[in-house]
Amino acid sequence: MLTSSLPPPTIPGSKPRPTAAAATSVSAAATASAADAAVAGGGSGRLSALIRSLCGAGRTAEAARALADAGDAAGVVAYNAMVSGYCRGGQLAAARRLAAAVPVPPNAYTYFPVVRGLCARGRIADALMVLEEMSFRGCAPIPPMYHVILEAACRNGGFRSSVRVLEALHAKGCTLDTGNCNLVLNAICEQGCVDEAVELLRKLPFFGCEADIVSYNAVLKGLCMAKLWWDVEELMDEMVRVDCPPNIVTFNTLIGYLCRNGLFERVHEVLTQMSEHGCTPDIRMYATIIDGICKEGHLEVANEILNRMPSYGLKPNVVCYNTVLKGLCSAEQWEEAEELLSEMFQKDCPLDDVTFNILVDFFCQNGLVDRGLVDGTEAMANSPS
Repeated sequence: MLTSSLPPPTIPGSKPRPTAAAATSVSAAATASAADAAVAGGGSGRLSALIRSLCGAGRTAEAARALADAGDAAGVVAYNAMVSGYCRGGQLAAARRLAAAVPVPPNAYTYFPVVRGLCARGRIADALMVLEEMSFRGCAPIPPMYHVILEAACRNGGFRSSVRVLEALHAKGCTLDTGNCNLVLNAICEQGCVDEAVELLRKLPFFGCEADIVSYNAVLKGLCMAKLWWDVEELMDEMVRVDCPPNIVTFNTLIGYLCRNGLFERVHEVLTQMSEHGCTPDIRMYATIIDGICKEGHLEVANEILNRMPSYGLKPNVVCYNTVLKGLCSAEQWEEAEELLSEMFQKDCPLDDVTFNILVDFFCQNGLVDRGLVDGTEAMANSPS
């Protein structure tokens, strides 16, 4: 029919709908125009902002076109933005290809997003290869890169893998810092392999690092976990000898483990050592001591420590009171528990949900539901705000 060769009718006032190819062409033209404007208006800074904006919207193809259209005007900041955009979009292969082919001198931040992306996927070997690629282009890695790689090695392959990575980084001539080594030390101790932790502590100078208080505290925690108390004492003596004296974290760790193991006679020795090193017990430490003493059933001693805390310049908090209160309720020492509650009111120590639960739970367990509800409700009502 003749009508088949005629164009479709046009509704008055309407515009023909553009084809997909035309829309793509318009988008490309708009992107190119935006890239030209960015370069003309503010150089690479505006171009990198445009690239970040497009990548943030998931339009990495348009961002790549903007970068290409900028030509020689694109600097390293713009290329870094594109690499980062590819990584955020999950296009690691594209990011890695671009980083390797950047036509301007790259810097560490050209490669850092790639290293981070690879490590997030557990690809430690590939991340190490990126460091080699950097050296071929005369670009030096930065310590945060090592930290990301070591953290991923600890997370995905255990401490033995992280030690191998540490050794590999050192063999590549990377300048490691004590923080990098401490990351591995902590991983070793968390996995209960304290002998290996001590060995690494001794090898820190080999990696060009010097042990600091964080290094020693990590190993001390491992020794405490293994209940190697004699080795703990030797390590603390060593800390003093090398002018890295124990700090409040050291003593908090040690006292916590001593209390959990019922070694209260040693707690007094440690408290004496604290004053020798200029450390003052804090509220957290006394809460730990009181908790350990209560669990051993020495409620009178716990109450005595609670009463003596103000003489040390510390005001007992609700955690300390709740710990003793729980012990008194468990021992069915009702009068002492009521006196302790009264003391909390008098000293303006606000009761919390834990206090209420201690009272109600114990009364309910002993068939005294009515008394628990009444006493608990009164306690919460009378508690200082």
